[in-house]
Amino acid sequence: KSISVYYKKGLVNVLTLVDKNKFNSFYILDDDMRLITIIHEDELIMALKEYGNITLEDYIKIRNNH
Repeated sequence: KSISVYYKKGLVNVLTLVDKNKFNSFYILDDDMRLITIIHEDELIMALKEYGNITLEDYIKIRNNH
């Protein structure tokens, strides 16, 4: 299942959108509705475990620096 989300949302907020019967992919959009990146459900859960409830924006910065 594909879901579009705003990049300023927190990871926990995004987790509430997960459809438990499907594998979810999140299309992360900026202020102009342009695609920044795609994050899959397993990566979202890993990010929550590792970084807590940070924003998608902060997580993308961390991910891009690794």
